[in-house]
Amino acid sequence: MRIAFAGTPDFAVPSLQMLEKEHELVAVICQPDRAAGRGRKLTACAIKEAASQFDGIPIYQPSSIEELLPTLQALSLDIMVVVAYGQLLSSSILMSPIYGCINVHASLLPRWRGAAPITRAIEAGDKYTGISIMQMREGLDDGEILLQKEIEIKEKNAGEITQELASLGEKLLKESLENVQLFQKNAKKQDGSLVCYAHKLNKEQAEINWHHSAKIILQKIRAFNPVPVAYTTIFDQNVRIYEAMLTNDEALATQSTIGTVLIDRKKLHIRCADAWITPLIVQPSGKKKMLIVDFLNGLRR
Repeated sequence: MRIAFAGTPDFAVPSLQMLEKEHELVAVICQPDRAAGRGRKLTACAIKEAASQFDGIPIYQPSSIEELLPTLQALSLDIMVVVAYGQLLSSSILMSPIYGCINVHASLLPRWRGAAPITRAIEAGDKYTGISIMQMREGLDDGEILLQKEIEIKEKNAGEITQELASLGEKLLKESLENVQLFQKNAKKQDGSLVCYAHKLNKEQAEINWHHSAKIILQKIRAFNPVPVAYTTIFDQNVRIYEAMLTNDEALATQSTIGTVLIDRKKLHIRCADAWITPLIVQPSGKKKMLIVDFLNGLRR
């Protein structure tokens, strides 16, 4: 099949690489290079980096994909595959390939439409998440489901789930393209009564509220790892918390004030609404990620 691919982050790379091996990949579309890091240096996205390894496949980075409509129409595409591209597509773009556009989405649609489905699923305490292969329509993630498979979240963080779903997405995409007409014929409409939205992440949302329960806080820590990372203030320092655990030390006072920080030998505990939480891996402002024991050693110097 003649395929164009639109995607941007690491999550989309396995699907792109599969298409290059298994099909006639004729175009790759991704977001423009962005300023990143302290030096604000222009940096290519993961898809551009991966596609640069292919021979003879053009890479397009339009500010708006609508600029590419004449190009896409001239390519005589069978289908376009979209994986976390970052822009909504107009009806003109969606209708330009013979079989339209399909999307690899990292949730069990209609749950968690939108920008941050993995993070929101973990943050909400969902037991399962998964991949949905969806026929794209003009609305936000509201097309018919061609194929769907779930995985159990367990105690994994967002980074671990992202890697697992990227691999699963590649496999389901490959399966759906083997007989796309059949999957489109049997596609299922989404139940509108079950829709919820995975709104975009920002740093302010990552701040830990110690008035919440231990369950909610630990879910947030896993959900915001590796980005933007849950954070709090410890001894007047802004500290990111990558990993933490519930403390089951019966010696700790149960009536301590919420937000109390207690150092016990080589451990640090913080009181939340219903328990104590022990950070395991942290990152003080301006420093590298470290074990909590190394953080505590730094306080004693």
